[in-house]
Amino acid sequence: MSSLTSHLLLRSISTSVLVLVMFLSVTAQEDQDPNSPEPILLSEKDSTRALAVPIDRPLRSQKTRIASPAFFPNQKVEIYVTNLALMEGEGANAFRVYIEDSKGHEYRFPVLDFHPSEFQKGVYTVVFLMTDELRYWSEQPAEGDVLVRLTWRGLSSNRVRLAYGRAGGTIKDDPGAGPTPIGTTGTNGPTQELVGYRWSGDRMRFLEQATFGPTREDIAHVDHAFGTGLHQSAHVLRAFDVAGHPVGAVRLTCQHGALVARVRKG
Repeated sequence: MSSLTSHLLLRSISTSVLVLVMFLSVTAQEDQDPNSPEPILLSEKDSTRALAVPIDRPLRSQKTRIASPAFFPNQKVEIYVTNLALMEGEGANAFRVYIEDSKGHEYRFPVLDFHPSEFQKGVYTVVFLMTDELRYWSEQPAEGDVLVRLTWRGLSSNRVRLAYGRAGGTIKDDPGAGPTPIGTTGTNGPTQELVGYRWSGDRMRFLEQATFGPTREDIAHVDHAFGTGLHQSAHVLRAFDVAGHPVGAVRLTCQHGALVARVRKG
């Protein structure tokens, strides 16, 4: 049992050290927002109806308003997204398109293509096929307006309207939803998990993936380490066994430019 505990503790130390070392080289730089921005789907100027066209009728220069046609099963559709910070090589497979119909059923439509738009820098074209690829529901989406959203890196965009089969219907916009026409920009505001640091969204995701669940104390430690630099103070991270029981702690300090980890059991 002692050997297993030591092995798990060493694995926790290795994970913590590896991640924190990656940030040592930038601790002296300006504290910029490290989080991924939330994608924004573009809409018409005066409504939440999606800026969208069939693939055989590209939007081109009509930037502010176009006729809103109805779209049909197995049709290829272009929608437009902004507020992305792409990494090299990111493409269509980094995105998912979901719709919700008036019955509250959600469907996922396959993304076929993704590329910069032709009419404004920072706006991208997403081409998807109007067919459900998950087939969770045995029936097709209900005809009428549906709400469309785009996901990227686990983040979801705003939802905009799209006419499925015909326009109209009973589905309501999300609370607080408004038009997002060409020129709309977004910012990453603080989340409810904010503890003494401006940017906490990616901190939460890191802790969810690297530990058995974040706590406010863990978030505060990670935020402070990323935001102020290990050279200014020591940081303690807890280590857990596979059952989620604490088995010790790792104290991290930076001495003469080197990262030092000290283990304390119990």
